[in-house]
Amino acid sequence: MPSQNGAIPNIFVGDVVRTTSEGAYPPPKQVAEEEGYVLRVWSEEEDLLPDDFQGGEPSVNRKLEKGEIGMVIWPSHARKIAPASSVTLIDRTFGIGDVVQARASTSRAGAAPRTGMVTATRKKLRLRHITTGQEAHDVPAEHVRGVLGILPGDHVAYGDWVGVVESTFEDAMVATPSGLRRICDVGGLLTVGEMEELHGPSGGSGLPPMIRRALGFESPSETDHSRRPVMRQAIVKGPPNRERVHTVLSVKQPIIAVDWLALNQKMSPEQSAASKRPKRFWYSREEDELIVLSQAFEHDYPVGDKVEFVSPTIAAQHDMQMHQMHGIDVTGFHVLSRSTQVDVLWQDATTSTEHSTALEPYTILDEHDVWPGEFASYQPGHEAIAQVGVVQSVDPFERTARLRLYKAQGEVLSVPLFDIRPRSSEQADLRLGDTVLIADHCTGTPPPMVPTLGAPGDDANNAQLHEQMSMMGMQVCASRRWDADSAKLRQPSESVDWYGVVDAIGSDGSVVVKLPAGRKVVEPYEHLSLLDDGFDHGGPHAPWDSDQDDDDEMTDASLTSDEIPWVGEDGEEVDESAFDDWMDVEEEAKQDIDGATSSGAVRRATTASLTNGTADKVDTPPTGGAVGGSSGTTPIERFAILESAPQDHAFLKDEPRGMSRFFAARLQKEFKALQSSLPDSILVRGYEDRQDLLRVLIIGSKGTPFEDAPILIDFSLKGDYPHSPPVAHYHSWTAGDRVSPNLYHDGKVCLSLLGTWAGQESSESWTPSRSTLLQVFVSIQALVLVSRPYFTEPDLEQTSGTEAGEANSRLYNERVYIATRSFVKRVLDKPILGLEDELKELYLGSDAKLLQSIIKRAEELLEGLEMQAVRPELAVAPVEEPVVHRLSRGGAIVLHRAVEGLKLVLRSKASAAA
Repeated sequence: MPSQNGAIPNIFVGDVVRTTSEGAYPPPKQVAEEEGYVLRVWSEEEDLLPDDFQGGEPSVNRKLEKGEIGMVIWPSHARKIAPASSVTLIDRTFGIGDVVQARASTSRAGAAPRTGMVTATRKKLRLRHITTGQEAHDVPAEHVRGVLGILPGDHVAYGDWVGVVESTFEDAMVATPSGLRRICDVGGLLTVGEMEELHGPSGGSGLPPMIRRALGFESPSETDHSRRPVMRQAIVKGPPNRERVHTVLSVKQPIIAVDWLALNQKMSPEQSAASKRPKRFWYSREEDELIVLSQAFEHDYPVGDKVEFVSPTIAAQHDMQMHQMHGIDVTGFHVLSRSTQVDVLWQDATTSTEHSTALEPYTILDEHDVWPGEFASYQPGHEAIAQVGVVQSVDPFERTARLRLYKAQGEVLSVPLFDIRPRSSEQADLRLGDTVLIADHCTGTPPPMVPTLGAPGDDANNAQLHEQMSMMGMQVCASRRWDADSAKLRQPSESVDWYGVVDAIGSDGSVVVKLPAGRKVVEPYEHLSLLDDGFDHGGPHAPWDSDQDDDDEMTDASLTSDEIPWVGEDGEEVDESAFDDWMDVEEEAKQDIDGATSSGAVRRATTASLTNGTADKVDTPPTGGAVGGSSGTTPIERFAILESAPQDHAFLKDEPRGMSRFFAARLQKEFKALQSSLPDSILVRGYEDRQDLLRVLIIGSKGTPFEDAPILIDFSLKGDYPHSPPVAHYHSWTAGDRVSPNLYHDGKVCLSLLGTWAGQESSESWTPSRSTLLQVFVSIQALVLVSRPYFTEPDLEQTSGTEAGEANSRLYNERVYIATRSFVKRVLDKPILGLEDELKELYLGSDAKLLQSIIKRAEELLEGLEMQAVRPELAVAPVEEPVVHRLSRGGAIVLHRAVEGLKLVLRSKASAAA
C-alpha cells in the first residue's frame, strides 16, 4: 500500500500483506516477495512489549516504533518488523455484522468516512498441501472446513440442548526424522502440518517441555514434577522423514468437553422440566452423536490456518487427489492467502459489493450510530416518552435518521441522531451475525431489547478443566488404537429449527434467521433470545472496574491509616515537617494565577510541590472571567466550607475511614492553596461534617465545546490521603452518551492523576509528595475539558490531522456543545445542592448577561445553518475554524429545543422581576 504525502497507511491485525523476506528472522536463503499475516500494529500496542514477544531474537521481539507492523511470513514462518508504508495490502477479513468504513478519500469532503454494515462475505483461498506442496487456487471458503473436527467455542446440540465446546483432547500422528510418533495432548497445540516451532534456532523452545520430550528433543528433568502427562508412542519403525522435519499428519479428538447452555425454546414448560442436562464429556467409543451447529455458518480461515476439503468430490473439483503418508490419509492444507469480497449495507440504505481492501474496520463507534434494519429507541428530550422504531436510513452528514415506528401502521419519522438513545452495555439487542434461540411465542421482553440465555460454567477455559482433560485423555489413548475414530459428530438436519444466526432484519422489524441446515426463516423480533456462550467476557471499561475493586481492597488493609507510611518518588518515607516547606509557595501560586490574562493563550496555574520547595505548573485554559467576573455582580467565592455535605453527594453513603496523622495537616494546607489559587472558573466546596468529601463545579472555558457550561464532579478522600489519590465521580446529565472520552456516564473520570488511566510518563501519575487537589482540579479542566475532546482518547489521538480524524472531531464537538447547553438549563431548573446561590448569580445575575450570551452564541450557529442552505460553500470549513463552526440539521433540531428551554428560563426571570 503506497504511502501518500508521508501518511502512515492503516494496517490492522489480521491483514494479509505482500512484503519481501528481507530482514525476516530466521534469515531467508533467498530474498523473495512473499505474503505476510499481520500480528502486531504499532498503534494498538501498550508501552510494554506483549508477553508473546518477550525475549528471543531482538530484531523481531521488540517494541514497535511509530508506523511499524509485525508479521509472520508464510509458508516459511519467519517473522519480520517493517514500516507499514513498505507493504501492500492483499486482503482484510470481515464477518457478517461487522461495521466498516470506506476510506476517507471516497467519502464526502469534510464529513466522517462513510460507514456501513457487512451483510455477506465471499472468501476465496489459496491452499498448499501440508506434505506434497500441491497448491489449489481460488477455492471458495465453503468448500473447506477446519482440519480438526471441532474447536473450543463451537456450538453443538444433543436432543433439545445447545452447548459450547469447552475443550478437546488431541491424539496426533507425527512423522519425525526417526519414524512415526504418536503424541497426545490437550489445548489445541497439535494440528496438522509442520511443527515449525522445532525448525528454527529456538530448537523447539516455543513448544511446552512435555511435547519436546515426547518428540525426543530432551530428557525429562529429575526435578520436573509439575509437568502434565503427554503420551509418546513409537508406532512404526520406518521409513524416517528424510526432510528432517516434524510433520503432524493427522489429528483425532477422542474426548470433547461441552458446557450445556440452554434448552430448545419451542418446548413447553413441562417438556423443559423433564429434559435432563446431557453429560459433559463425550468419548469416541460411545454411539451417541453430537450435532455440530456453528460450523454450518460463516467461518474465517486466516492465513496460516489448516483446512481440508469437505468431501473427496469437492477436492476433485480442484484437481486435488487423496494422498497418503505411512498409510495415513493426509487431508490437511495450509491457507497461504485469501481474497474477500463483502456486501455492505450503507447508512443511507444503499448497498454495494466491495473488495475488503477498499474498507477499514470502523471501531470508533458513536453512541448514536445506527444502521438500517436496527431497532432504535427515540426520545426527543428527557421529558418525552421514548418510542421504538426500525431504522430505514441515516444521513451521517446531517445527523438525521428515518425511523419506522414499530407496529404503528408504517409511520416513518425523520429524527435527529442525537435523540436516538444510546445502547446500554448491560442490555442486549440483536445484530447481524448474532446467535439466537427461536421460540414460538413472545419472550416477554419488548424490543429493542432481547433476553439473553446461557449460563457458562465456571470451569470454561481454566486450568482445572485443562488438567482434567489431560488425565482423562491419557487413559483413553492408552487403551485405544490410534486409528480409532474421533468422538462422533454429525451435521445438523432440518429438525434443528430452534437455533440459528441472524441473517437480516427487515424494514418492518421482522428477523431473517439462518438455520444450521441452511434454510432461512422469518421470525418476529419478540420470539428471539440471544445465546451467550461465555467466550466474550467483560465490557469496554472492565479493566477500570477491576482497578476500582483493587482500590477498595487497599482501604480494607490490616494496617491502620496512621501506620501507612507516606513516601516520596524515591520510595523514602517523608517526614511530616516537609509540609511546612510545601506550602511556602502559596503566595507565588496566587500571584501566578491572578496575574494571568484571559486571552487565547494558555494560562499557567501553579500547584504545590514538596520537592525542594519548588512549584510544578499545570496548563489551564482561559476562564473568560465567567465566575464573578462581570461588573455589578456579587462576587462568588471560589472556595468555601459549608456546614454539611449535600444529600446527593456521590460518596455521602461511604463511611469515612480512620484518618492518618497526616490527613488533617495536609488537608488544611491544601485548603489554603485552594482558597488563594483556584482559577475563576472552578468552584470547590468542602464540608465541616465530612472533611473527606469535596464538590467541584467547573465552568467550561471559552474556545471549547464546554464553554460556559457547568461540569459537576464529587470527590472522596480516603483515610490514608495523600498516600492514595482522590476518588472522583462525574455527574452525567445525559441519557447515556458521553461529552468526553474521559468522562463516563457511570461517573468514572479517566485521568492519570486519579489512578484511573496509566499515563505514559511516571510524572503524570499521583505522587503523595507532589500531587495536590489543586493540580487534580486544574488538570481536569486543562486535559479533559479541552477544545477538541475527541482526541483525548489515546487510541484516537493518532488520528489528529487526518481527514477522517478531523471530521470525527468536528462531529464530536457538535454533540458535546449541544449536550452541554442542556446542562445549563438543568442546573437552573434543578440547582446543585450547596451551590444554588452561586449558580443563580452566575447565570442570572447582572441581568442574566451570561445566559443571554449562551443563547446568542447558539442562535448564531442556528442562523449559520440557514445561511449554508443559500451558500453551500459554507458547509465545509477548514480545521482552523472555531470548535463548533457548523451545525448539522439533526443537531440544529436539538439545539433549537435547548435554546427555547433557556429562553423560557429568561422569560420566567423577567416575569418574577416584574
